[in-house]
Amino acid sequence: MNASTPAPTGRTLPLGWTQPEGEPPAQHAPATGGAPALDLGGVRGLGGATPPDSGRRLRRPGLALAGAIGVVLALVLVLPGLLLGGGSPEDPVREYLDALVAGDVTTVREHLAASEETSDIALTHEVLAAATDRISSYTIDTVHTGGGQATVTASLVSSTGIQQASFTVRSQAASSFSPAAWELVPVAATEFVITVPEGVQELLINAVPIPLSGQPSREGMYGQQLLVLRLLPARYDLELPARSERLTPAVETVSIPMQTDQLRRAGVVLGYELSTQGREDVTAQVDAILGECAAATTAAPPDCPFYAFTDSRPGGPAEGSHAVGAAESFAESGTWQVTAPSTYQIERWISASWSVTSDTGYAVFTAAPGADGSAGTSQIVPFVIDGITVLDPSGQLHVVLSQSFVLNPVTCIDVEDGSRTTALWPVEGESVGACQDGE
Repeated sequence: MNASTPAPTGRTLPLGWTQPEGEPPAQHAPATGGAPALDLGGVRGLGGATPPDSGRRLRRPGLALAGAIGVVLALVLVLPGLLLGGGSPEDPVREYLDALVAGDVTTVREHLAASEETSDIALTHEVLAAATDRISSYTIDTVHTGGGQATVTASLVSSTGIQQASFTVRSQAASSFSPAAWELVPVAATEFVITVPEGVQELLINAVPIPLSGQPSREGMYGQQLLVLRLLPARYDLELPARSERLTPAVETVSIPMQTDQLRRAGVVLGYELSTQGREDVTAQVDAILGECAAATTAAPPDCPFYAFTDSRPGGPAEGSHAVGAAESFAESGTWQVTAPSTYQIERWISASWSVTSDTGYAVFTAAPGADGSAGTSQIVPFVIDGITVLDPSGQLHVVLSQSFVLNPVTCIDVEDGSRTTALWPVEGESVGACQDGE
């Protein structure tokens, strides 16, 4: 029996990536009696001639691949934020409209455009909360982007209908490496002009008292002052505070639409209507004036709404030896009988004053008997009331029927608290007036 020859032991070929970095590949001695080890020193990367850093070199392609993947991920995650502005163009529009719906006036004012010579006394939570026909909800209709900005169109819903408004937003970035953000271009609030009597210290908007002291204003006609208020979309009731039992504050209702362009609207003149007591007071004063006119003994009673032109000569003054002047004719004596008008119309005019008109009344003038005892002639004179009534600083009404007066603002200053009260006052032949002790 022949003994079997033992099989030779194989040699491990190092491949470079199985050895720890810096550790030489293991050398295996040939088995006793086995075949000699293969000499592959001429082949790089095999056998004992493998350089110690071969493992490091073989790992570099993996590191490069990982780096490339990281760059791609960074571009995928970061670049869209840089390009798209870090959000949607409608986001700032929603922020503004959400605040408008919620009545958050503080946030709303942050988005309003600056405006000169206007007052923001009406931009308060209390005023907006008390307003009616406010914006209650909205929907975003369209968003058009291009050139670093976008136009957002929304439908705004109130209790009376739906109105559309367009908003402009722009993309802004703090630096080249920070994401851009969409910002709402400031929105313009409606500028509303109101006229109030000079010296008024307070205004009521939706029954909320608003002090006027220190607010920008300019002087108007007949002792009035003009203020420009900024108002948010809603319906408002504006009026002056109560002043006298003879007066009722006139309530002016205004509706402000949604807008994004600057707009100054012609406003309202705030004042007072006469109460029932005030109208009775005016009517009684007119009747008293007519009573004084009826007691006159000349053809042209002063400060009366009628006069008679008479001449006792046959054919009138044109056929006489000389013309009789109007003053001579008006000075002719006689008596009057007056039938007062049946109705009076009293309408608010300017500041604290009211026009007074009427339907037709009749006055009959009878000339005095002639020197020869002949009876005087009679003349029927139709007339109407056309005058004004004014409120003095003390709260009393005064009726003036003469057309020869000049209206001037008269201001009284309280010596104790410094408050000012102004009224129009008829001053005959003068351009200024004065008051003392509230009269």
